[in-house]
Amino acid sequence: MNLVFKKSKGEIVAIDGKTVCGSRKKDENKGIHLVNAWACQNKLTLGTLKVDKKTNEITAIMKILGMLNISGCTITVDAIGCQKKIAKKIINNNADYVLCVKDNQKWLKIDIDTSFELNERHIYQHYFDSGFKEEKCHGRLESRRYLTLPAEYFPKVQEEWPGIKSVAKVIRKRTIDEQTSEEINYYISSHSYISEQIPEAIRKHWNVENCLHWQLDVSFNEDNCRARIKNEAENIAILRRISMAFLKKNKYKAGIKRKRKRAGWDDKFLFEVLNDGLNTQD
Repeated sequence: MNLVFKKSKGEIVAIDGKTVCGSRKKDENKGIHLVNAWACQNKLTLGTLKVDKKTNEITAIMKILGMLNISGCTITVDAIGCQKKIAKKIINNNADYVLCVKDNQKWLKIDIDTSFELNERHIYQHYFDSGFKEEKCHGRLESRRYLTLPAEYFPKVQEEWPGIKSVAKVIRKRTIDEQTSEEINYYISSHSYISEQIPEAIRKHWNVENCLHWQLDVSFNEDNCRARIKNEAENIAILRRISMAFLKKNKYKAGIKRKRKRAGWDDKFLFEVLNDGLNTQD
């Protein structure tokens, strides 16, 4: 069973999985796992697909990409989705990608890391450095620096990965109570190394966690839902995402949880929410 919405051209679509913990049965270690495609600009779920027990999240990502018209979009996926066949699927659907590279692609990560070390010695002539961009939020200071190189410096990688045009290194620094930590991540992309889409897509990928997964747990208490018979958990999860899409489009100034409660008490407000969701042109 799936849920599909129309999305805007040029949209950044973040794909990530979420486990519904409360749906775990007695003979299982965890509940159902759902892969979600999240439109970062329009802030709504484009598609939801259950990961079958006999397969894995990579197969589900391939299926959900086949469900959607992603032409003109930029697809972001965490390290599990950094696969050649996923990159090929995205390119064949006339879309772009920004994929996170971690230890599941060990040699790709080593190759990229080595190349950026050479870049620091000024071996390469063409590279882009965004400099540190600072952001203060929730009592902490965060800074990000994006370094990107054209894929032509990686002949083997360019040959193996469909549509690749650039690689990126992101240095994140976070200061909390005068304690500073640093994190480095690598990405590959079908965008040009000077494209502003790369840092934007990397930054917005976390919207699927903050605006969807976190919201589902806080406003809908999803993880504590005990639905578990047949397709019950999956069907109710899809209904939550539909409900959240309608509630987010409503212009009443209140949180999702408060809107839900008011819609349950006030039929007039409920019809207002439904009307706003059906009539919006965003």
